[in-house]
Amino acid sequence: MRSTFDVVERYTGNGAVSAYDFDFKIEALTQLMVIVLDASNVEVQRVRGTDVVYLSSVTFDDQEGGGTVNLQAVLPNNYKIIILLANDAPTQNYKFRDKFSFTLRDFENALDWVVGAVQRLSWLGTRSIRLNDGDPGTAFDPQLPYPLEADRVIMIDSDGLSLVQGPTIAELSQAAADVITIDAAVQAAEDARDAALAAEVAAEAARDAALVAETNAETAETNAAASAAAAALSAIATTGPFAVTENTNADLTGTDTDELVYDQVDYMGKVKRGTTVFASIAFSKFYRAGGWEIAIKPDVYNASAAETGVTFTIANAATGLINAAVDNSGAGNASITLKEIRYAV
Repeated sequence: MRSTFDVVERYTGNGAVSAYDFDFKIEALTQLMVIVLDASNVEVQRVRGTDVVYLSSVTFDDQEGGGTVNLQAVLPNNYKIIILLANDAPTQNYKFRDKFSFTLRDFENALDWVVGAVQRLSWLGTRSIRLNDGDPGTAFDPQLPYPLEADRVIMIDSDGLSLVQGPTIAELSQAAADVITIDAAVQAAEDARDAALAAEVAAEAARDAALVAETNAETAETNAAASAAAAALSAIATTGPFAVTENTNADLTGTDTDELVYDQVDYMGKVKRGTTVFASIAFSKFYRAGGWEIAIKPDVYNASAAETGVTFTIANAATGLINAAVDNSGAGNASITLKEIRYAV
């Protein structure tokens, strides 16, 4: 009899055992299925109880149930063996044509044969894709579409009432690649937008900075113009003393002037003969008409040659080099020290 739903046995190999028992009832070797998985759970064997290549033998009790599966070799370590009731033949092998062929044992065996097939169907049903128990199933057609095409997915139609063939694996892969491309393009567009906004902010900052710089330049220009005349004392230097022999000319070295920077140089100084300060002097030179000219100031500084015995001339109009001469007055040679005040205007 079949009073319990017992349709499967599972074992894990240890590399030492080749015989495995089962408790359920079978009436023929064809009703037994043996499946073997390797250590990675990959199926490596699937045979019926009638197999003589992988199986050595199968013993069973067709009245009380139970039996033993013997393998040709021990089951390797961590391999798994699954022993299943697999009465997949929808047949009824018993005949009850009159009361003389009827016995209680035969009747029970016939019922066990049918229930075994029912248990197999129940086992398969629990592992099959099926409609939910809450679905009335009145409108949905669960049949697979015909004919089936290779590499296509099965999907529910847009109306939700049937199964249809969807895109191919290649089309799904292309769609996934397109999504990645679109995402990348969207990200690039967002990055470009952010960069444009940043550039706009930077341009506004640069514009503001330019306005500030322009204002500063105008202020600097105003300040420069305002201080141009006072910048007059752009450089003050002491030159000399220059030794000038009596009644002889001498160029005063170091008095060259760059006309690109200065337009006027004023000189003040003194003349000594021996240890005596003989005279105070003052004169100027101006750059005009492409050359330097000298102007003696006949004023309180007594700078005239007649009063000091010293004459100043421009020795080189291009550089503004000054030449000095001391007259022969019997007072001896002269030592001349000058203060240069250079004007930039």
